[in-house]
Amino acid sequence: MTAAGVAGEIMDLAVEHCRRGESAQALSMLAAIRTQLDPPPALLRLIEGLEATGCKSPAVASGQALRVQIGGGWDSNVSQGITARSLVLGSGDNLLELELDPSYQPRSSAFAHASVDYSATLPAYGLNLQGALAHRKNERASAFDVTTVSAAASREFALARGSLRGQVELSEVWLGGVHYQRSQSVAAQWLDTGRSGALLATLSATAGQYFTQPSQNSWQLEAGLFGEWRINGSQSLHAGASLCWMSGAITG
Repeated sequence: MTAAGVAGEIMDLAVEHCRRGESAQALSMLAAIRTQLDPPPALLRLIEGLEATGCKSPAVASGQALRVQIGGGWDSNVSQGITARSLVLGSGDNLLELELDPSYQPRSSAFAHASVDYSATLPAYGLNLQGALAHRKNERASAFDVTTVSAAASREFALARGSLRGQVELSEVWLGGVHYQRSQSVAAQWLDTGRSGALLATLSATAGQYFTQPSQNSWQLEAGLFGEWRINGSQSLHAGASLCWMSGAITG
């Protein structure tokens, strides 16, 4: 993970502290990012804005956000099909050409899309909640209409050294009006910052369930450790490693 990546992770935690009214912790994290991690210009402007208002920016202090989007357009390949008319297997005397069914061809259609996203912070419980609902209607290809519903919750815990953030997510997908996919994930992040740098440890587990194609069901477990060490005012050292298990396979 780069310095910008570590800074982004710490920034997320600082904003959560702001939303909960914990200005001292948030301002301490913001100062650490600004002076030790060399944040990019866009992130630096956000930090300076929060510091200037004492971590009381209206967008942060409200702890709530609602976004509604409505749109439409034309999609030349709603079905994500392929233009090839046949599939060639083998070579030479063993060559075999298979003609593809017309259902594999791209399908075009006008579409309309609407979505609602909502987030809220519950200071009394230290929780951050997010929810989203979206639907896409294809005028000439209803079998590819997509509806998604997702929800997530996270909470941060202060430790003797550093802080721990836990998060759970759930999403459901309907394709053509049929329940198609469910995704569930849990994650934990431990973060410790200091004048000499920062350490970030992550652990996450994700499971995917396909109701119409159970052979594609899968799970993934990932663990990672990333660090940043300050050498002097203008130089730093970054290192990281991660390990991923995927349905019985292990990758580094």
